Amino acid sequence: MDQQSNNLQLAKQGTPVMLVAQPIEQDQISLFDLWQTMTKHKFLIAALCSIITIIGLSYALLSPSVYTVSTTLVPPSHKDVAEIERFANAIGLTDTSYTPTTAFKYFSQTINLKSIRRDYFMNHGIREKFYPTARSERELHDSFNAFNQTLSWKDGVLSITGSDPVNITTTLNDIVTQVARMGRQNMVGDLQAFLESQKLITQSKIDALLTQETHEKQNRIAQLKEAISIASVLGISDFQLPAVSSKNREMAEGDFSIITSDILYMRGIKSLNAELEALENRKDIGMYNTEIPKLKGKLEKLQKQSIGIDDFRLMRVEEPAYTPLRPIKPRRNHIVLGSLIAGLIFGIFAAFFVDTILRPRNAGA
Repeated sequence: MDQQSNNLQLAKQGTPVMLVAQPIEQDQISLFDLWQTMTKHKFLIAALCSIITIIGLSYALLSPSVYTVSTTLVPPSHKDVAEIERFANAIGLTDTSYTPTTAFKYFSQTINLKSIRRDYFMNHGIREKFYPTARSERELHDSFNAFNQTLSWKDGVLSITGSDPVNITTTLNDIVTQVARMGRQNMVGDLQAFLESQKLITQSKIDALLTQETHEKQNRIAQLKEAISIASVLGISDFQLPAVSSKNREMAEGDFSIITSDILYMRGIKSLNAELEALENRKDIGMYNTEIPKLKGKLEKLQKQSIGIDDFRLMRVEEPAYTPLRPIKPRRNHIVLGSLIAGLIFGIFAAFFVDTILRPRNAGA
């Protein structure tokens, strides 16, 4: 105010007034100020950067390594499923097609079954290798779930993750072998069950026809014995042609059984005894039944059919599993570089924070 009053008085007196420009304070920091601040607190920046980098390096070194290994599987060739296709057709299983695609689909369904994975986990040394301390039922259940989560099957690629690259590679290759074997065993079991059912059905048909033939034989023997007793009473030893009308005589010329079907005793004792003896001595009951030999031939063919689990394949290994050289995590290079950058940025911010606190004190001094 005093300066302004003096200027006004001088202006009234006609004295020239010199205006002095007042400096304008700026909030922006120049690159030079930034560099000055960083050099002034370079030891603070270096210390914080080193500490954070060491923390990141320690985490990278101490964190357990996790590896993943995978194998690529494809459908089998046509010759790999030719035997099972032949076997299925031979036993009458024509409504199911056993092509390379269906065989690979069966393998895919098998490897996704939790029961198959649990069986492999419990009976092929996986529990002892990866979870040796699991003893109780709850611990075994949790261990299996943990192991099951490490397996992945998608689009023909089977993969597994773990901390030991050699163990998981060996395990993955063994899983492929064992699961394929289990799948073939299950498929052969299903086919064998169908084969046994076909055998039982065919044998039941044969037994039913033989039973029918046996009943017919017994009925015929009873008829013959009854006719023999009647012929004995009447004293008919030889064949006697009964008196028939002219119409029946004309029919008899075409079919003699029409005359004798209801009067069997008229054939005479000799003829009846001959047929009775032949029937009683006949061992092959169904020798005149044309259906029984066909069924016996079918049963004999079914009994000769067999297939083993090594006669066909459900898949082929396109790319086997190899021991991985580098873990998928932690990515140590990325962690160390990120820690270095984070430490540098944190150090610069800390330097500016300290400089902001110390600047008013220095100005007051």
